[in-house]
Amino acid sequence: MSKERQKARAARQAARRAEVEAAARKRARRAKVQGLVPSVTVPRRRRRYGALPLRVRFQLVALFLAVQVLAWFFLHGAGARFSVAVLTAACLLVLVNTRRSSPR
Repeated sequence: MSKERQKARAARQAARRAEVEAAARKRARRAKVQGLVPSVTVPRRRRRYGALPLRVRFQLVALFLAVQVLAWFFLHGAGARFSVAVLTAACLLVLVNTRRSSPR
């Protein structure tokens, strides 16, 4: 071989050797860190079975408030407004319970 090719080959081999050594050091460092610090798995926060998503809860609150505003405008007297509030709350409870029990 010519001297230039030998130099190029030696340079490639040296570069490859350096890569292999760096990878070995990296693996050793990773193993050392993993050995020192035990892996802690943080459990993901999950909704309880049957719990409604936050968006649906906001929608139900908005629906209740809208019904109350309409009752305030169109019904006169505290008794009628209170009755509508109780009926609306009862309907929302039924809606929530049927929504929980029905599969999606």
